[in-house]
Amino acid sequence: MLIFLFLTIYYSCGKNNIQNEVEIPFSLENQRIVLYATINGKNGRFYWDTGQDISILMIPVDNLRFIKDTTYTALDYTEKTKIYNLNEIIISGIKLEINSMIMSETSHLKKLSNLEKIDGILGSTIFNGYWCELSFSKNKIILHKEKPDDFTKSIPVKIINKYHYFCVPINVDKTTVYCMVDTGMTDAMRFPESIVRQKQTDAYMNVLSNGRVKQFHLVKMYSFSIFDETFTNKYVMTNSYIAQNGNTRYNNIGIIGIGFLQNYDILFDFTKLQKYKSSALYYKSRISSEEREYGLYSFITNIPTSGILKIHFNDQGIVIDDIVENGIAYQEFGLRPNMIVTKVNGNSIREIPINELYDSKFPGTVTDYTIIENDSERTITRKIKTVL
Repeated sequence: MLIFLFLTIYYSCGKNNIQNEVEIPFSLENQRIVLYATINGKNGRFYWDTGQDISILMIPVDNLRFIKDTTYTALDYTEKTKIYNLNEIIISGIKLEINSMIMSETSHLKKLSNLEKIDGILGSTIFNGYWCELSFSKNKIILHKEKPDDFTKSIPVKIINKYHYFCVPINVDKTTVYCMVDTGMTDAMRFPESIVRQKQTDAYMNVLSNGRVKQFHLVKMYSFSIFDETFTNKYVMTNSYIAQNGNTRYNNIGIIGIGFLQNYDILFDFTKLQKYKSSALYYKSRISSEEREYGLYSFITNIPTSGILKIHFNDQGIVIDDIVENGIAYQEFGLRPNMIVTKVNGNSIREIPINELYDSKFPGTVTDYTIIENDSERTITRKIKTVL
């Protein structure tokens, strides 16, 4: 998850009680890094999100040292909240003395907490002052006092002032763009909106979504390089969360999420994060390039003929999350995000394997969908056959 904070706050590195390193186990649940911690005397379940600098908590914080009133801005609303100082955290039984900032609960966090049963989001500045190893091989965050010798490959880093966005360069069709390394985003990659303006209209497609970003694009990239890989002729989604807040200076920043990062072990240089400095981001491949998966949603070679990019199951059937505007499902059947498909050709959707739903030949066999919309079930048939 990516959250936007428009704050000017100085972070100082806290003291710590570790000698050389400490290992903090995490679990990867629904493409989220989950930590169990005790904060302000309350045990809780938290996401760790490098796309977030200040932590946001659902637990009571009024007894902590008050710093300032502030304004919290998300994609579609702004609200007033408060900032407090946090000087201690216990993660998986390990006590860390820190000097970090936390924000009291926000409306967005309340919604997320109800859906995913978390007590808050821990930001990157929780680990100020450390070399922070994110090891997907061990399912551990390992805090080092000195840089580990076994990380040799690196990529330069740009830290955006005020927000501690940890950005790395990607070469895209002979253009360099910066992407934030965001453990709060579940998908593989989102390129910045500025990429669209460099393309001819036949190189990208509009996508409608039921997510926080209601519309984005799939753009054909001839070549882009990141870490140890070069990709050719791939469709990548654009219109990142950062570009959605209306501030055009972020149009040239994309996002790299868990769907990509989990193929590596990552080492963040957070030793001078409070001063907006970092030497580099280091990485080690943990899965061979032939075995890596990046997810259909943000990293594909061919767009499904149906035009349905992302779905999820609920008790009634499958919910359409993202759909290509000029695909068969959208144009010829009138399917839209948030519709629940219960049957295809009169057969229960649960009897159809997922791989068949995404097969390029499958849409040509469909004569009707049974869907639920606004609590009402109906069957819709194909309108006229068009050519993509």
